[in-house]
Amino acid sequence: METDDYISKPFHIEELKVRIEALLRRTGAFVNESLLKCGTLKINIKTRELLINNKKVNL
Repeated sequence: METDDYISKPFHIEELKVRIEALLRRTGAFVNESLLKCGTLKINIKTRELLINNKKVNL
């Protein structure tokens, strides 16, 4: 495993959020207020749904 970033404690939650979003952008993932997407995986935060290849996965 390779280290991409480091944040020391204590940290502000907004700083963590910004760094996670930057990492997701660099890896080709997509994030907005309600949707996380990486490849064929999608997580809708608002509806609490998980989709793989646009098929709903029951959890």
